[in-house]
Amino acid sequence: MEQPINKTLFQSYKNLTTFIEGYGKQNQAQYLVPLRLFIGLGWLRAAMEKLLDSHWRDGSKLLGFFETQIANDHVPFPAYQSLMEGFFSQQVVLMSWLVALGQLCAGIAIFTGTLTTAALLGAMFLNVNFMLAGRVNPSAFYLMMELVLLQSKAGNLWGLDSWLSNKARLFATYPSYVKFQFYYKQFLQSKRGFILQVALYGGLCLAFVPFISSIQPVSCLQMLRIATEFSGAGQCINLENFIDDPAMFLSLVCAFALLSTILRAVGRMKVQQSTSA
Repeated sequence: MEQPINKTLFQSYKNLTTFIEGYGKQNQAQYLVPLRLFIGLGWLRAAMEKLLDSHWRDGSKLLGFFETQIANDHVPFPAYQSLMEGFFSQQVVLMSWLVALGQLCAGIAIFTGTLTTAALLGAMFLNVNFMLAGRVNPSAFYLMMELVLLQSKAGNLWGLDSWLSNKARLFATYPSYVKFQFYYKQFLQSKRGFILQVALYGGLCLAFVPFISSIQPVSCLQMLRIATEFSGAGQCINLENFIDDPAMFLSLVCAFALLSTILRAVGRMKVQQSTSA
């Protein structure tokens, strides 16, 4: 008789902890709903400004942006500059409409909470491209806020994602969907998935470093003098360009993603050790 009672108590405790965790996540998402609405409105404003501007629709404004960025040497990545000079400039009308419609779709989806994860990924793709073109402000702010929203489920509150998720549960009955979801989570938490994520984020972080323009290389003697005298830091760090340096910001984002991956792996190891003990 004790075994069924113990199982019942354990199941009740598990259900209670699951409810508390879910309530905590829901509470956290409530605080992020205003941020989601703000980001959505920002994308809608940017899209409407472009769609109502005839110079943007005919591609002349975007072409002027390309020429200004290249002439002022604001594009830190030679490969992306070649892309701007070549394909983007040749198809400037198409690129103008793609940017405007992409911003419009991202704004509508994020504001209404519809397919929020996909919309945030699309918005982040636009922000990264703007930064690769040398336009950090306000893309850096938007990118950080979108990363915060991506970690939550803000679309489930005051959004259509909750209704869509209830409809999508019908697909969970299919064995192929269940297998894919299971193996995907297992891969991310496996040793091979951890190594792949570390290699990806670490590689991207190091790849952006050579293009950082706000930090100048210094000798060992200069580093010692800078360490003992803080006023000498300006010789190796250009503080005026530090915030507007696309390569610096993208390298820091990849470094934070790498650190987050490592911390999640350490947390899983601690949980496994506590359960095994």
